Amino acid sequence: YEAVLTGPVEVQTANPAVSGRMPAIGVFRAAVLSGGQVQVMVAGIVSNAAYSGVFTSGAPVFVISGGLFGATPPAASGDIVQRMGFADTATSVLVLPRPDLFQIGQ
Repeated sequence: YEAVLTGPVEVQTANPAVSGRMPAIGVFRAAVLSGGQVQVMVAGIVSNAAYSGVFTSGAPVFVISGGLFGATPPAASGDIVQRMGFADTATSVLVLPRPDLFQIGQ
């Protein structure tokens, strides 16, 4: 069976260091103002020239502070680690959020 949302849903930027802000379910397709409508991509390719030099093709990509992508998982005590996908190229990420999370020991 397919599921459907039948009412408004609030989304926030994921943050591995903030309680209640994980797990990430996808990525915003565009910038949005607080209270505005947003589309969330739950799987697919995201490209950004700013990724150049950050990712190696095939390497895992993680949620890091501020809801950004990072090549290195967060490591501070209490942080939640979630793999969001893999680097497709040096400037694109294959978004496939993983449901398995773990918390850095406190």
